[in-house]
Amino acid sequence: MTEFQEFIEAVLLKEKTKIICELVRKEKLFNKMKGDDMTLLKETLEDVKRSGRKIEDIIFIGSEASGHSCTWKEFEELADREYDSGYGGQEVASDLIISFSDGSKMWRGEYDGSEWWEYSTPFKVPKDKKPIKNLFARIGWSCLKDIDERG
Repeated sequence: MTEFQEFIEAVLLKEKTKIICELVRKEKLFNKMKGDDMTLLKETLEDVKRSGRKIEDIIFIGSEASGHSCTWKEFEELADREYDSGYGGQEVASDLIISFSDGSKMWRGEYDGSEWWEYSTPFKVPKDKKPIKNLFARIGWSCLKDIDERG
């Protein structure tokens, strides 16, 4: 892949992210117009379910960095509040995470003030390990495999 093609891919990825954020914002606006107001609690319950986890699987809610934390019961009270997750200023704490007993977690994603939950799955050691030859890309947003293939 040429540097120009890598640059185009990076631009397209950024544009796709913008489009996804806009669709999420419009969906939330549509739900609000229908009277289906979104609270952080409702959003969290939906995303926990979408992640394949259960509330009973939660082992931590709070900030890894500061140590602030709460129980699920406390979170239910704190999060049962409508907020505008669309563009503008971020309203929910940026360092809020929810960790699960299987090692996965959810954290707040943000783009231009639009907010949502993102997920990670538990880490699994790859079966087929390959040596790393270089950590730096000539153009940003490259993964180790692509950097290795370019040499």
